Amino acid sequence: MKMLRESAVFTSLFFVVLAQVQCATTRSEGIGPQGLLGEGTPFETPWYDHRGPEDGPTILITGGMHGNEPAGAAAAEAIASWTVQRGRIVVAPRMNPPALAANQRLIPGLEEPIGNLNRHFPTRGEVLEGVATDLWALFEEVQPDWVLDIHEGFAFRRINSGSVGSSIISCVDERAIELAQKMIAAVDETIEEEDRKFTLLRNPIESSFARAAWENARVPSMILETTYGKYPLPDGKERRYSVSYRARQHRLMVHTFLTELGMEPCSPDVLIDPRITGDRVRVAIYDDLGASVGGASDLERVLSEYDRVETRRLCSVDVNAGMLSQFDVVLHPGGSGSGQADSLGESGRAKEIEFIRDGGGYLGVCAGGYLAACNYSWSLAILDARTVDTKNGNWRRGRAELEIELTAAGLGLFGDMDPSFDVKYANGPIYAPGKRDEIPDYETLALYRGEVADNGTSKGVMPGTPALIRGRFGEGRAVAFSPHPEDTRSIQHFIRDAVIWAAGRD
Repeated sequence: MKMLRESAVFTSLFFVVLAQVQCATTRSEGIGPQGLLGEGTPFETPWYDHRGPEDGPTILITGGMHGNEPAGAAAAEAIASWTVQRGRIVVAPRMNPPALAANQRLIPGLEEPIGNLNRHFPTRGEVLEGVATDLWALFEEVQPDWVLDIHEGFAFRRINSGSVGSSIISCVDERAIELAQKMIAAVDETIEEEDRKFTLLRNPIESSFARAAWENARVPSMILETTYGKYPLPDGKERRYSVSYRARQHRLMVHTFLTELGMEPCSPDVLIDPRITGDRVRVAIYDDLGASVGGASDLERVLSEYDRVETRRLCSVDVNAGMLSQFDVVLHPGGSGSGQADSLGESGRAKEIEFIRDGGGYLGVCAGGYLAACNYSWSLAILDARTVDTKNGNWRRGRAELEIELTAAGLGLFGDMDPSFDVKYANGPIYAPGKRDEIPDYETLALYRGEVADNGTSKGVMPGTPALIRGRFGEGRAVAFSPHPEDTRSIQHFIRDAVIWAAGRD
């Protein structure tokens, strides 16, 4: 394929200005990316290369072409940590960093078709200037035997024929179609509802990377699609699968594909490179049912700014599969404490308790703070703290910017700063000692000085009660934040400092 550098497009792309690019891909020495695509531009993104000890096929895997399809990027990022016994896997997990940071389909500042990165690969003509050109150059250098491009659709194909969600779109190749059918069968085994099962489609869309790979180089290709849209519930409400659950579906399909090709991949439950050691803290962020919309994303964004921290998202199925063992700390965001507990189930809660008792760390924010307490039937009971004034719905105290004051212990953890400041509060727990002899007493890091008492809650309860606490549980450590430091720019480092302490990295 002829490749021309179209300066007009290149100039347009450089006008994309972003405050931050969500890409927590820095790794410890010796485990970093093989190279960069779009180097020196807002699209700079790493690619990874693993070669097994024995000969086998070469697979090129891409994710994150569209910024509103985060599960594809999350799955590809995990797959970048995988090993195979035979062959080679090359992975570019986050092809469109500006769009991923903006959580939008198109490149910020550009409209269709030029703003759609997955329309930059025509089958007749030029690959458009920028990161697409770099990807095609990598394709020609690697000379893969197969291409997998990981995406998401806005609705389930079996519910809405206008979407390609929950499908595999295969090139018209007999072997590719055979493999796609086996991949669909594997993921469908995990789905009970017929209308949410996967569908086999043919012919990736014109000008997509997968279509170009097949029609220009005769490299068999597929687009793997999960669904980020909502599905209906029997009570008339709607719900969507979490990013981590959708990424798990992608991992299962890719693992089936590699297995069928005889490449002997590692477990599909590998989320993070096991060789990451030293002072780097591996954080599992829970983002399944019960987590607030955007809660995991906010925490992920905050932690991505720090080289010492690497994050992955987990769903309840991941926790129950024992995947916390890959991490140093589990982080539960805001939302509903009981909802997260229900999603984990008794087995998942037991695994989290065991993880912390055996030396793991825990950070709970707001709802995650309720989960850490010891006075609910669904509590993890990893902190000797009970919540007060919560009967008859009194936990709904309201939302406000409230003053809190750091204690000496809080200043020791978070650094020399003005001890009093305002922080966002949204119905977080009000703590008092739980008086459980088997759990060590907690230490108060900050106290509430302000108060909100809406929805009929009792006044005069909050001032002087703990806002931030920490404690030990078995060999592990736990921290609970009643308010939301991640939503207050000046104290976002509290999240980082808490996970580093919880990981035992004093």
